[in-house]
Amino acid sequence: MTGPITEQLRIRLLGGAALEGACSAAESVLLSQPKAVAFIARLAAVGEPFVQRDLLLGLLWGDIPERKGRNALNQMVFRLRRDLGQGTLVSRGREQLGLGPSVASDVRELERAIAQGRLDEAMTLYRGELLPGFHLSGQGQFERWLEQRRSELAGRARHAAIELGDRFMERGEWPEAVRRLRRALSFWPHDETLTRGLLLALDGSGDRAGALRTYRQFGRELEAELGIEPSPETQELAAALRADCHPGVPRGGTRPRAGRAPAGESDGQAGGRVLRRRDDRRADHGAGPGSRAAGHLPPVRHGLQGLATGPDRGGGGHSAPRSWLRAPSPAPTAGSGSPLNWFGWRRRPTSGPADSTARSRTCSTCTRMSRRPWPGRSVPRSAVHGTSRPRFAPPGTARWIRPPTRPTSRAVTSRRCSRRSPAPSSFRTALARDERFAPAWAGIAMCYANLALFVYLSPGDAFPLLKSAARRALALDDSAGEGHTAEGMCRMLAYRDWTGAEAAFRRSVERSPGSADARIFRAVFFISMARWDEGLAEAQLAVELDPLGPGARYTLAWCHYKRREHERSVRALDETLELYPHFALAHPLRAANLALLGRHGEATDAARLGVAGLPGDQEALMYAVAVLSMAGEGPEARELLARLRDREHTGYLDPFSMAVAHAALGDSGAAAQWVRRTYDQRSPSAFCLLTEPLLDRARGEPVFREVMRRLAFPRQ
Repeated sequence: MTGPITEQLRIRLLGGAALEGACSAAESVLLSQPKAVAFIARLAAVGEPFVQRDLLLGLLWGDIPERKGRNALNQMVFRLRRDLGQGTLVSRGREQLGLGPSVASDVRELERAIAQGRLDEAMTLYRGELLPGFHLSGQGQFERWLEQRRSELAGRARHAAIELGDRFMERGEWPEAVRRLRRALSFWPHDETLTRGLLLALDGSGDRAGALRTYRQFGRELEAELGIEPSPETQELAAALRADCHPGVPRGGTRPRAGRAPAGESDGQAGGRVLRRRDDRRADHGAGPGSRAAGHLPPVRHGLQGLATGPDRGGGGHSAPRSWLRAPSPAPTAGSGSPLNWFGWRRRPTSGPADSTARSRTCSTCTRMSRRPWPGRSVPRSAVHGTSRPRFAPPGTARWIRPPTRPTSRAVTSRRCSRRSPAPSSFRTALARDERFAPAWAGIAMCYANLALFVYLSPGDAFPLLKSAARRALALDDSAGEGHTAEGMCRMLAYRDWTGAEAAFRRSVERSPGSADARIFRAVFFISMARWDEGLAEAQLAVELDPLGPGARYTLAWCHYKRREHERSVRALDETLELYPHFALAHPLRAANLALLGRHGEATDAARLGVAGLPGDQEALMYAVAVLSMAGEGPEARELLARLRDREHTGYLDPFSMAVAHAALGDSGAAAQWVRRTYDQRSPSAFCLLTEPLLDRARGEPVFREVMRRLAFPRQ
């Protein structure tokens, strides 16, 4: 059933699995085995040349003991080399596997073509989603990786299709643009961005009737399959086409045809650049309705809210007035008609200049005011939170749900609001006015990510809401960093998909390089994966981007703590407390650092401050138990441990907290059992198991080692 390779082996995974160049007998045998297909896909569908054997074990044989899994992996490597040739798989050391240099992969060719700007070739390579319909029973980690990789490749191909159609329309090559956009719509038939581009391309080629037929067919398909109608932007474009208004010129102007353009202007310029960067739209969005009243439409791209006008990012193009096309209603923002800002706080009117040294806000649920002067010097409001120009997700800590003026709060605006956080309701207020506003969905996702992470909601309550909100944010607009930050948190906390989380956080900083929040969460991910230098660099950059935010400074201290750099962590926390004396979240972490440095007197004082400032908080109790036990205060430590254990009867108890507490008490066996429960109960804190210093005493336990193998961290 096997035979030699007839030519260079090429692995095809897009649109279906095939082994081009292998003999038909070997191909049919291997492709009939789901494990073999999954193994080949994991090696061929990624950019890196080598993959850790432990990662392959966790993905494909995580349900069996490690010894049997390694034996199965070795047998798989032997069969592939026997059936496809010795050069098919190569090793680097004893722990890494990869494809041989003579083996090609359509996924790698696609990504290389997109990176080099060869978009026509890239779209020829894209034949459909990665391994359509493929399923590997019982291997949840592989299923999650495959789902993430499918989405990532489809998104890149879609962006390439949009850019390719854009290029042809800029050059006035309307028939070519129509052909490319029709092919793209065969893969994404319900994509309104591509549909609007096709309507413009058909109109530019002189087939206005075809454009209107395409619109009617698209509307019927949406109604039949999804039960919805086209977005207002698509409907307005169709109405403009019916009214004989060309999208590239104002009312009453001459509508250019293919091959004919107004004097001094190319066909592509006359037609207008259809698909713009979202960054341009967001900059125009803050200009207010006055600029739109002047007849200009906000330039957009990837999830169009309208048609593109105005200059290109490089300064080219034209800016013909478009008063005939109504701009979408702006989402509610702080100070623009809604008393709520993005963080669930009611803003009271303030008097005085814009650079006042004090600000006041009131929680939308509680009635107490919180007033804090900025230390040192006057700070312009444009440089701090609550800026004069409303902006979603300002720099700093996770302010989707925690405002900077209440530093004693954790995952919600105040203790009294902890069970009914006003922040998700504030985002839902925005969605009530515009349900397609993707940043609000990303904000809701981050709310539930932090409510789970800070143990205010159980995983069973928080994860479904986190997943659905993150999916909705990316479905509406995957060109903004906020949605990818939420997706990264979803992958890290809910799915434990480390590869997918890293990819999402990378996309978040690529799309929002100036966002301190994106840097903070990427730093948390890198440090949790023991990628020390990368994590510390991201945390330091977050502080540079948001020097006044306690969240960025706290994250930097947390990174030093995980790196066992306890002196630096204490210094960073002292600086944070100097700026924000009531930032109670700093005391538990400071106590743990001091205890590990042997400064037990200071550590116990800090631990008691943390418990007093954050009553009932599981993290504060966890660190207090550890610190008091190391200081020889056994009775008080066990009393706090009992208080922590009581949470199992009154709410959700995070098993990770119990594991750390028992490890600090010297009970490694009990700590290992709680680590197992951390894995079994899908605790959102599982990502901390690899690098938590207080768990070092329990790492030698067999149960602990087995859990770490199942989690399959990339670096162990």
